[in-house]
Amino acid sequence: MVRAAHLIYTGGKDATRCMGQVKRRRAVSQTRHNQERCLLSEENSAPTTTETPWQYVRSSDFAAPSGTVQQTVRTGLTGFWESLRRRDGDDESVFEPIDNLHALPELLLRRTVPLLDDAAAGNALRACLQPWLDRDNDEQPAVVVLGPPHTGGQEALRAWQAERGWRLIEPPTPEQILAQDLDWLEALADSDGRPWVLPALEKLYLRHTSGLALVRTLFDRLWRHGYPHGVIGCDSWAWSYLRYVWQGRMPQTYALQAFDRERLAMWIAGSVQGGGRKRFVFRQADDGAYVLPPDLEPDAGKTHKSSRFLEELAVYSHGNPGVSATIWRQSLQAEADIQVEPPDEESTAQVTIWVTPWERVKHPVLPSTLPRREMTMVLHTLLLHGGLSTEILPQLLPLSTNEIMQTMVTLQSAGLVDAGDDCWRVSALGYPVVRQVLKEDGYLIDSF
Repeated sequence: MVRAAHLIYTGGKDATRCMGQVKRRRAVSQTRHNQERCLLSEENSAPTTTETPWQYVRSSDFAAPSGTVQQTVRTGLTGFWESLRRRDGDDESVFEPIDNLHALPELLLRRTVPLLDDAAAGNALRACLQPWLDRDNDEQPAVVVLGPPHTGGQEALRAWQAERGWRLIEPPTPEQILAQDLDWLEALADSDGRPWVLPALEKLYLRHTSGLALVRTLFDRLWRHGYPHGVIGCDSWAWSYLRYVWQGRMPQTYALQAFDRERLAMWIAGSVQGGGRKRFVFRQADDGAYVLPPDLEPDAGKTHKSSRFLEELAVYSHGNPGVSATIWRQSLQAEADIQVEPPDEESTAQVTIWVTPWERVKHPVLPSTLPRREMTMVLHTLLLHGGLSTEILPQLLPLSTNEIMQTMVTLQSAGLVDAGDDCWRVSALGYPVVRQVLKEDGYLIDSF
């Protein structure tokens, strides 16, 4: 069993060659994909809403935040001129760094840290998929909604499914997958032609010589119109792997647009409870710069230094809202005498929340106590499957059970993985670090 897992292992330096093969295979089928995209071209003309940060787009239109040289130079010049203006009598020209700050009390964390909004994301998904629903689905019998870890993609899809009343298809068990139980696919068939939603395609396969039959058969039958039309949710890492192992036609894909600085600011400001931004002011602890623009009176006539914290956060998290919220939470601080009161919409008193400067935010690192190769193999396997149980991991890795468990405990202590419901997953705080490490080591990674 271990030998079988080793033979199909995709990672490390060998993955560089594999990724080259992927590019060549994609080039061969590019004409066919272009034809499919033409059928959906009108979806790009839909106006982008400014009322919500949640927006689903075709995956080819996903734009991860980036810190370019031009942005750095522009920000530097802006900061220079702002510093000159502040020297000219602004009462914020001299700021004493705030010392003796403490972690924010739990009550205030609940009122200042945004949560993934399944309803809002579901509404955004509905707007994105409506043009596909309005058309004859013979050319596109199914579409795929992709999501990186910790973006809440599966929850949003379930909310959308519940609203429409489509059939919900739960994934098979690992035992069914390894037994290549094709009878499970009959759950997708329906004599009345009712549409369906499969929210977690990553749970339909295992990276094993016996673990791909179900997903391959599913893709084959989709294009032979063996099922009513449906919507498939899939983790972005699993999708990258399936694109590699399946050479046939693939459905159109959509994804949640990345949360850049503006979307993050909108999300945080809209989630603050108890008086909103008029109640809470977010400032950087070292220089007093405003992380969110303050609410000013029309005649205030003052300029205020703006922090680049949210821009740095957006770039570091790759626009991942779940990762951003986790880092935001651990970055919030308060003075010892802060007043923790119930929300009062009529109160005009402001509470200053101090934000740790970005360069002082602590990020987990890959431990040096175990072989790097063992840790990266385990982490990559977890990401490809959206998390795995302790029992199934030894069947997918060329490592002993003891080696796997030692690796898991070490990675958990380092803050890189979490364990819950008998399932190991890469943590939200550790995800950017893990993704970067796997990229540097030549593993097949996702596109988001």
